[in-house]
Amino acid sequence: MCGAAKPGWYLLTDMHGEILNYLKKQWPILLVLLLLTPLGFATKFYTGPGRVWVHAYAGDILYPMFWYFLAVLFFPDVRPASLCLLVFLFSSVVEFSQLGNGDALLWLRQSFLGRTLVGVSFSLVDILYYYVGSMLAVFLHLALYFYALPVSASEPKGHHHAF
Repeated sequence: MCGAAKPGWYLLTDMHGEILNYLKKQWPILLVLLLLTPLGFATKFYTGPGRVWVHAYAGDILYPMFWYFLAVLFFPDVRPASLCLLVFLFSSVVEFSQLGNGDALLWLRQSFLGRTLVGVSFSLVDILYYYVGSMLAVFLHLALYFYALPVSASEPKGHHHAF
């Protein structure tokens, strides 16, 4: 049986095992995503002290953090500085898209999720908070690796030269 092809079920078992091993190593990233998602939505419903700021800007910090960690989950080999820049540019492009009122944007804004993802009005200040969120994501990513999880598969590549 030497050199014979493995049966299909065996290949599925191998792939399943690889996926489970990957997720075991990426659990910190999954945990961050599981925390950021409800926090981001909660900023839209917060009614406590500072609610005006929370409604207007807290989500602008959490939004790029979510995209950063989602990208780390699927592309763990991307350098933190590169990913930070990409997420910041993506968030900024979405912000500038709010200057338009195309059919696709109007359609997206009909739902809560669409309004949350693409926004409804342009604000230059939002871009500052996207920068803050992008930078916080990098710092959190590096902190997860260096201080809490030295065996994590999400080791930031080029972490010695993150910037």
